[in-house]
This record gives sequence, structure tokens and C-alpha cells, in this order.
Amino acid sequence: PPTNDSTEALRVAVLPKIKALVARLGTSTGAAEKARIREELEALPTWAYLLVDEAALGVPEPASRKLVRDAADALRFRRDLDRSQPGILSEDSETRVSGLHELNSLPLAEDPRLIPVLLRALAQDPAPEVRREALRALGRIGDERAVPAILAALRAPEVGTCGEASALVTAW
Repeated sequence: PPTNDSTEALRVAVLPKIKALVARLGTSTGAAEKARIREELEALPTWAYLLVDEAALGVPEPASRKLVRDAADALRFRRDLDRSQPGILSEDSETRVSGLHELNSLPLAEDPRLIPVLLRALAQDPAPEVRREALRALGRIGDERAVPAILAALRAPEVGTCGEASALVTAW
């Protein structure tokens, strides 16, 4: 979490957003809207997981409360991942590749909670090597939520990324 004098200022800045998202959750009825709200909660800074967890206490409907708690768990997991595998989120592409390569050799690489992190790397990282390592990790997890992204990677302009995606499709 942030420290020093900035802590309260950051908390004050993030808390209204959390409250607004939780309020929207209470009025939304569609699954797609609830999924968007969860994505927005999970996109908050990782240190905000305690605030999101706290917000869950005020949600009366059990399914919605679970959604908010799941978002808090996802933030907590990302925080733990940041601490254990800091290279994955580095500014330097070689460090990100190295971090993902190292991750692929750990039991943590099979954790399905990694899927959002890996999908983001596959879709948004400018370095082809990072995208290939993300594909390898997604293949190791073997979760069907990754299928659309893997199929999209078949159209990648780099031969290596396309080849890695093709190998995964063939292996599945």
C-alpha cells in the first residue's frame, strides 16, 4: 500500500470509485454489466484490495457480495504476484520475458487466477517474446477462457507468436 502522507489522499481518491461501482452493482441486472463492474474493480491499484473487501460488507445481495469479494481476492492475488514475480510487470521487455519464463517453471504457473494477467500480456504487450511466454503459460493452465485470445494470436504478425498459438491449438 502507499505510505506516508499520500496514503490518506490516495484512499480518499479511490474510495468514491469503489463505492460508485458497488452502487452500480446493486442496480445492474445483466451478467455482462456485472462482469464489467468486476473488471473495473479488478483494475484498481492492488493496494486497494482492503477497501474493496471492506465495500463487500455493505452489499446485501449474496451473489453481488461474492462478486465484490472475488474482485478483492483478484487484487490481493495480483499484489502477491507483484511481490513474488516482480519481473512480470517490469517496464523492461527483457525483464518481463524473463519473469514470465521463470513463472512458467513454477507451480504457480498453473494457477487459473493468472489468466487475466496473461491475457492482458498477450493482448497488450508490445514485445513478441512476452506474448509468446504468455501463450506458453496459458497453455500450461489449459483454461478454456484463454481460447479466444489464443485463436486471435494465430493472426499475429510475428511468426513466433503465431507458431506458439498454433502449437497450443494443435495440443488441445
